[in-house]
Amino acid sequence: MSTRIAISDLDKKVIKSLKAQLASGYKHDDSGVEAIIQAVRLGKIRITRERDLINMYDLKGDAFNPEVNPDIPADQLKREERSFEARIRRSGAWVMISEYWTGRYWERHGDMMDNIIGGFVGHDFFGSGYELQVMQSALDGYNSQELDNAGFVIDPFRKAA
Repeated sequence: MSTRIAISDLDKKVIKSLKAQLASGYKHDDSGVEAIIQAVRLGKIRITRERDLINMYDLKGDAFNPEVNPDIPADQLKREERSFEARIRRSGAWVMISEYWTGRYWERHGDMMDNIIGGFVGHDFFGSGYELQVMQSALDGYNSQELDNAGFVIDPFRKAA
């Protein structure tokens, strides 16, 4: 009897996005991407998200500034800006965080710049190209632990017994 691990909708989206990037040729590291997909499916690593506290002005940057975008009519930029602001209000801005399982709790690996990336509106993270980077950080953290012969983390409390 096999135990099926339930994965979150965010993890399913990461898997789908990584597979699409491989199929399109955007990502070329087949074995690395497959290792990440397998680790997510086995519950070794995951992606979570938190509200991004970035303000609207910083999120927009110069994208809608007519002086920076002289080739786009100012009225079009204004419409696009209002549409972007409405999208942020509807979908939110998010920070994506990768984590790995320690046998007792979820942990973040390495420098904050390796496993956390923010400024994504709605689900724009998926398909951005950053999925591999943040998930690889989580897998590196997972693999840095003591693992059994099957590649699963050894529960630190059981090891001591």
